[in-house]
Order: sequence, then C-alpha cells, then structure tokens
Amino acid sequence: MLGFVPNEASVAFGVRFGGKADFSDVVSMRFKASAGSYSVQFVSGSNVMVASVLAVSNGESVGVNLDELDLRDPSTMKMTLDLVDYIQIVVNGKKNQTVYIDDIEFSAERFVPADHSAPRTLYDFENYADDTALQGEFYANASGSALTVTLADGEGAQGSTAMQVRLGANTAGWAALQSRLSDGRNIWVGAEGIRFWIDGGGSGITVTVRIGDTANDLRAKLTLNAKEGQYVSIPFSAFDVNAGSRPSDFSSVSVLWLYVSGAENSTFLIDEISIGSGEGYDADTRDSVTNPPKGSAEGILEDFEGYSAAGDVTGKWTVSGSAAPSLVTKNESQVLKLILYNRRVSLRHA
Repeated sequence: MLGFVPNEASVAFGVRFGGKADFSDVVSMRFKASAGSYSVQFVSGSNVMVASVLAVSNGESVGVNLDELDLRDPSTMKMTLDLVDYIQIVVNGKKNQTVYIDDIEFSAERFVPADHSAPRTLYDFENYADDTALQGEFYANASGSALTVTLADGEGAQGSTAMQVRLGANTAGWAALQSRLSDGRNIWVGAEGIRFWIDGGGSGITVTVRIGDTANDLRAKLTLNAKEGQYVSIPFSAFDVNAGSRPSDFSSVSVLWLYVSGAENSTFLIDEISIGSGEGYDADTRDSVTNPPKGSAEGILEDFEGYSAAGDVTGKWTVSGSAAPSLVTKNESQVLKLILYNRRVSLRHA
C-alpha cells in the first residue's frame, strides 16, 4: 500500500511508460483508496484525458472505464489511448491529510462503482475517549457567543451516548458549532438528505443546520419546542440557498455548522447524525419538532377516588370563595361535596 501526505491542495503521482502502452485489451483502470476525491489522467504531451472518481469510505475500490475518459479541453486537445505517455492519479485533498492508495490495476472488465445511496453515519458519539476528544472534532466559532460541548452517556437515541450543547451568555446574538468533517465525512455523493436525533426538552432553542463547500452555503432552521427527543430529517432540496447555488452531487462538503440561539445555560442533545437517500431522508420532518402536536384533553381529569380526606383534595385543587369541601360516597363512588356559603365559588386545579 502506498501512503503519503499531501502538502498542497492536490498532489499527483503516476507511472511513465518506456514506450507507448498497448491498451487494446484494457477496458478499465481501478485502485483502492482512502476516502477522498481523485482524478485519473492519461497524458500525452500537453494532451490529457481525464475522469474524476470518489472514494466514500476508506479502502473503497474506485476506477474509470477507458471509454468514459474525457479530454480536459476538447476544443484544443486531440488524443487517443495509443498515444499515452504516462498515467497519473491526482489527489484532491487538504494540506497534511494522509492518503493511502493500493492495488492499482488494469482490467478487461468494466468497472462498476459502489452504490453510495445507502445511509452513512457521520457521528454517533460512541467512540470519543472523553470530552476533550469530542471538542477536538466539534468546536465553537470564536466570533460568536460561547457554548460548550460534552458527552452525555446514556442520554442519546436508544439510550446511547449523545453530544450535549450548552449555551453561554448570548453576547454576540448567535453561537455556532463547527464539525471538522474528518476521515472522509465530507463526501456526501449519493445522499439526498441529512437525519439526526435531537432533544431540546421544549427549550425553544433555535438550531440552523448549515452545509456547504467553499462556494455554496445552504441552511435549514428548526426550533426545539418538542419536549422529547426525536429523529428529524431534512432533504437537501429543503435547504435554503444562502450563498452560491445548490451543489449537484455534494461530493465535497467542507462545512457542517450548527448555528444556535437560546437562553443562557439552556441545553440540547444531538445524536446519530447521518446522511442517506430514500425513506428516512426524503421527507422534511422539522415541523414535528418546531410545532409538536398538543396532547389530547380527552379522558378523566379527576375522579376523587384516591383521597383519604378533604385536606388531600385541597392540596391539589384550590377552592376560592366561601365553601366547605368534604368527601362523601354517592352511588358507590367517592365524590367531592361543596357547601356554598356565597353565591359564587370556584374550583381550580393547582
């Protein structure tokens, strides 16, 4: 396996042929790679035939079919495979990112890329050693108000570990939490939306999920009015375009922010952040958190059966006006008896 650390935004390496290579029996080129963005280039002098490939997970097999290579500049370049001098793989990464390449080969069979539509977990918060490790992955924007993130064992979805976000004093009018999107988490190709479990305990905190890259900025807002935690899904098509445009394939997402606003020391929990397609990702369910359904008023509010004395009743019910409450039995049922000394008496649930 070949491993190296790019010092610039992109690094190229390749193989040069002693003479022209014979590609008459070759249909595809493939290799295994760590998660990232690559381009395969067949070069002859100043002419280049190129194809872009993406590895969504570490060790994924990626490749190109030779009949799908495109000229970098069709208006000026002329080239066929029998003119190739050398082949190079260009890695489009971040400075000091470690990249691994293995098993580069040519094949007489067509390359079939992996299906990237399946759900992929970005963060489940189960594998951080401590709060310091979590804070190395999620950190606050220094220009905004203060906030703190910690691990909350047993408080997440299905009793798992969640991330708790606590708001500090709202000195800037906003606070923002940023994820580094490391280890290939920035490649969202094939996904239609984002999904996460969130619990604000009815705090009314507003959370704006922001995603994008260097040129595009998409945002979706929700308010945590629901009293219990639940899953929320937001299709990418439901995000508002704040800057740039909506990316066509989300192949290089460089930003995942949570902009938050709420009372000082208020908290919320978030867990199981994932991306995917189809059921669970194609419906916008923010309204279930922002405008949760009110509980039904149907049912018995009070039957007065559980009290042993009238004093127990007045601990739960307030009698206003002049009246003498007592408990009596009527038709085999315990009822509240009120003797009115004034014309108007009110009974209010405490």
